[in-house]
Amino acid sequence: MNAVINSQLKAIGDFLERGGTGHELVVARYTRGYLMVDPDGHWQQDQAGLPHHWFDARGRLSRNYRRSEPHVFHATPSGAVVAGSTEDALRCCFVPRPFMLCPSCGEAYTSRDSESRKLARLSSEGRSTATALLSVAVVSAMDATGVERQACKVLSFTDNVPDASLQAGHFHDFVQVALVRSALCRTLQEQTPLRFDTIADAVVGQLAMGLPEYAKDTALEPGRPQARRAVEAFQDLVEYRIYEDLRRGRRLVQPNLEQAGGSVTASGRGSSTPSSSSPMAS
Repeated sequence: MNAVINSQLKAIGDFLERGGTGHELVVARYTRGYLMVDPDGHWQQDQAGLPHHWFDARGRLSRNYRRSEPHVFHATPSGAVVAGSTEDALRCCFVPRPFMLCPSCGEAYTSRDSESRKLARLSSEGRSTATALLSVAVVSAMDATGVERQACKVLSFTDNVPDASLQAGHFHDFVQVALVRSALCRTLQEQTPLRFDTIADAVVGQLAMGLPEYAKDTALEPGRPQARRAVEAFQDLVEYRIYEDLRRGRRLVQPNLEQAGGSVTASGRGSSTPSSSSPMAS
């Protein structure tokens, strides 16, 4: 597999060396890297889009990061690299290896991180994740076409109990993270700044879950002391899940907000707001 990947990366370098003038000649120095088709111009050849820590005290691009800067070029169907945009040329972006900056979302990485932590190959998501995503997509499609909510179900078969148990746990965790993040995102869109002592109550309100959905006794009346304790326990659980989800970890499928390219900034005592490019806002 490594031999195939290295061959493909070298082919990109050879492809870049078959032509090009002016700025495109800079790209030809690299023999290993990643090619991104960029017809919509997500990446502009402007140093203003580079991370601030790539520059020294004088505002000049640091020598350590010069080779990591993405470069734009145009390629024709024949494989020739041309100097500018033409009718049949396709706009592309070449990112040298190691992958230090994503030209699409602007996320910056370090050389200490392995390439597999930054980029994912096809079929690397795992069977459990693929099954969870397909199930969510099918249920969402049924709901969008007018199928009754109670009838939006997916029936899956497996040949052994351990696989079924693994898939059930994975799906439960996937949905839980998605619910907490979507509720937090809606909360931040509606009320900012959000304080640490009000975040749990606000997110629980966005979840809009009734007492019978999380209380052990589904017949509890809202005004009873047991019901108030159940609500408080649920709020404590949601608060824990919010902060636990922000912790940096090794989750490849559902990385935290900062690892996914967004940011959380604090102002005052524990208030936070999402960046405009936050993936949670999509």
